[in-house]
Order: sequence, then structure tokens, then C-alpha cells
Amino acid sequence: MLLCKNFVITRIIGNNVPKRDIIPRTKIFNFILKNEIKTDKIWILNRIYNKNYLNYLKEIFKNYPLFEIEFNFEDFKKIKSERDQLHYITNINNARNYSFKIAKNLGYKNIAIFDGDCMINEENFYKFLKIYKKEKKMHYGMCAKRFYIQEIKKIEEKEKEEEEISLIFNHNSNFTFNENISYREGSKIELLYKLGYKHGKFVNQLENENLCKNIGFLYHLNTGNEKLEKSSFERNQNWNNYKKNMIKEVYDYFNKL
Repeated sequence: MLLCKNFVITRIIGNNVPKRDIIPRTKIFNFILKNEIKTDKIWILNRIYNKNYLNYLKEIFKNYPLFEIEFNFEDFKKIKSERDQLHYITNINNARNYSFKIAKNLGYKNIAIFDGDCMINEENFYKFLKIYKKEKKMHYGMCAKRFYIQEIKKIEEKEKEEEEISLIFNHNSNFTFNENISYREGSKIELLYKLGYKHGKFVNQLENENLCKNIGFLYHLNTGNEKLEKSSFERNQNWNNYKKNMIKEVYDYFNKL
């Protein structure tokens, strides 16, 4: 712990998304642990309902600070609407805010809140530390560039207008993610607007740098379905087709216990 008190990476691990996740996500997590620069990491297991998968993840991350937001099936059954059931399963903004609180309480100065499939390289890690020493802003943004694990050495050659922003928060930040906004509803966008990002289809360019500064990029490790990874439209369609099955899979899992 506290290898670098100025910086910690928190990552949120949720349930698998079939059809998109051709490559097992556990392969991505192991890849990150093996290849990412050595800095402190905190892993958040976010409402994972499959106990076999949950226990496997706990084994992978057993040498790291690990926190769990539990899935409670009795609470889940009380939820009436499809939208709210999906909101409970994915729980993304609640988990992001929880990650920030955990890291702040552990004494870190800057807290990166990354999705489970995002990885920082050495160049961008030290770029952040260098910028941080000169201008200590409250927030920093990093563009997550999509690429395949096997193409990691080629990622610098790729540019995508759909790059998604991941945020690094100063521990004194008063900004939080809106926990009423669900996964696939633009869960980050409201906060990005507040931090000075331009309105538009893809929210990744700053209109002003009073509160936030873009400093580099992340590797967004995709999980194998090339068609989905190349198109936000295809990803949205996949989610629309899958979300009812996601609820059904929860019930099927618990009914078999």
C-alpha cells in the first residue's frame, strides 16, 4: 500500500456481459496485473451475483485491497421495473462514488476511477505525476482508446472519436457521479459537463480547464467482439437486446441454487 501516495487506481468489476465478452474478462484482469506499471490498486467487486465467478475474482485479487458491494437477491426481487432492476445489477455510479470514498479514507491524494478493462501505461502515469507537480487541479481526464490485447504495441497509431473519458479526482473534490443515472444512460456525461467538457455526441473535449485537464490516454482492453467494439451504435443495440436476458439470468441462477 501507498507505493505512491499521490496516486491510486481504483477499478470496478461488474457482471459479465454475454455476446460482447468473447474473451473472458478474467484474462483481461490478469493481463492488467502482469503488464501495468507498479502502483497502488484497489479493486471493487460490484454486485456480482454468481458466487463461482465472485470467488474466482477474489482469488485473482487476493494480494490487493479488495472491497465488495454485495448483491442481495431478496432486495433485487422487491424491485418492480425492468429499468430499476438493471440499475440495481449494474450499480455503476454508486460503485464509482464508493471507490472514491474508500481511496480517500486510505489516504490517497489523487484517485483514478477506472472501469475494470482500462489500463494506464508507464508513459501516461509519469506524465500525470509531472503535470500534477506543476498544477494541482481538482480533476484530470484520460481518454480510453479501444484496442485488442494482442495489439497493445500498436495502440499509439489508433485514433477514435468515440474515446471515453475516465477521471482522476483530487481527494478534496466535492463532485460525485449521479447515482440515479444507470449504465448505458450516459452515466458519466452529467458530471463531465459540470467539469467543463463540451456538449456533443462524444463528450471527450474540454471547453475550459478551470476544473479539469486532459492529460493522456488509457488502454481500453476490449473483450473480443470486433463489431461491437468498433461501433457505439452496435454496443447500444447489443445492450437493448441483452438487458431482458440479463434479468432472466439472475433469476435463473438463484432458482437453481
